[in-house]
Amino acid sequence: MQVQIPSRFVRCCTDWYEGSGSMMYAISSTGALSLGTVRPLGCDTDEKWMWHLLNELESEIYHCIRVIRKTRNLTGLRLLEDFSRFVRHELEKLPEPEDE
Repeated sequence: MQVQIPSRFVRCCTDWYEGSGSMMYAISSTGALSLGTVRPLGCDTDEKWMWHLLNELESEIYHCIRVIRKTRNLTGLRLLEDFSRFVRHELEKLPEPEDE
């Protein structure tokens, strides 16, 4: 299971990732967000796992948006906001995991 990321957002990830452990780094390397090899605890289905990854990605994007707004250097803001909407749309396609 993977989510193919549009190329304009892949370029955005290349500009904004904060290290090799980030979702944005993975996207900048592969052009997609895909399941890894070690399933996180509580993610007993591929859908839960992908929801978890997309949720993490959304958090990273929000962090970048906050940094842009805080520094008042608005370069890239609109693209990050569009990327956030894309991720939210992908999240809405998946059932939200229930709290256990």
